[in-house]
Amino acid sequence: MNSFNQSARPLLFWSLIGLLAAFPVFLFLLNKNGIGWSPAVGLTMVVIAAFFIQAFIVKIFSGKESHVFYRQLLGILAAVWLCAYLAGLPVLKVMDCFILSFGTFHAFARIGCFRAGCCHGRAASKGVCYSKEHGIEPHYENVRLFPVQLAEASGVTLIAASGILMFFHAHADGAVFTFYLGSYAVLRFALEFFRGDTDRPYKLGLSEAQWTSWLILAGLTVTGWAGGLPASIILYAETVFIFLLACLWIFYFRFLPVVQTRQVNFIDEFARWLHARMKSADPYEIAVKNTGFGLRLSFQQTAAEPAQYLFAYSGPVEKNAQAMSRSSMKMLKRIFFPQADVAEIKKENGFIFFLVTVKKTAA
Repeated sequence: MNSFNQSARPLLFWSLIGLLAAFPVFLFLLNKNGIGWSPAVGLTMVVIAAFFIQAFIVKIFSGKESHVFYRQLLGILAAVWLCAYLAGLPVLKVMDCFILSFGTFHAFARIGCFRAGCCHGRAASKGVCYSKEHGIEPHYENVRLFPVQLAEASGVTLIAASGILMFFHAHADGAVFTFYLGSYAVLRFALEFFRGDTDRPYKLGLSEAQWTSWLILAGLTVTGWAGGLPASIILYAETVFIFLLACLWIFYFRFLPVVQTRQVNFIDEFARWLHARMKSADPYEIAVKNTGFGLRLSFQQTAAEPAQYLFAYSGPVEKNAQAMSRSSMKMLKRIFFPQADVAEIKKENGFIFFLVTVKKTAA
């Protein structure tokens, strides 16, 4: 998202609110930890500078403005860690204070994401709708989407509140920092399954953020074993749990093709094509789409009043094609035909046919 276009204004507003809320939290925690208030201003300037420097570097190399949360978080943490070390401050104590203040900012920023329509969720039976003014993908305009941004804001608030309780009880230096990062990695890994925005790479069915979450947990665990950071049974359990969950998902993704239809890239590929097709001059003409996932779809409007559409799916393995087509139709119904009746009418010569009848609405 471009930080200076109209649709991004709610994100900028709530991010500013988050920054104003996070700064006094940082001041208070630093003072409570015996460090004093004076480093807070300098470290806050470091955070702001690190954010803009990263954005500038990314724009130089990619040619466009892009903000990826994990990339920015890790860059900011590295900058704060380095500056605290060079300033002769107790690094782990500083990181404990900073990560909780950052959590305060993060919760408000995700509310901004919700208001701006970025980082949105998948199509759902209940949720929030965005318009063209939000800059959302055309096929998601006025479609109910799961409010994953609010789910993350709530989760981050809970983690930060738990971290603050931990802060005011006996704990090793760096324990709050480790707790927050590990807990957020688990939260983010889970919420990625509900994300619907497409401008992110996937590998083996897992998103970039999910791979990063696992690497963060693994890094915290290894550092804990080496004595660089305090570790706990909770951290080890989180690391093992996410590792097993990732392995299980990769297995399903590789050997159960129906799982591929739930990946954002698959949904986006079909939805973009169908959206363009439904806007075409001759919707009664049969159109065919071959996907990169081995599934073929043909589409045709068959009637106007009430509107009816015929979908035909096929794939190299009929059993897989049946499961994938049913999953795909469920997704397409949520995006394009939420008030329609969808009937699987027949299977013939390796094709699975669905008839979509759009219900008339009262005048």
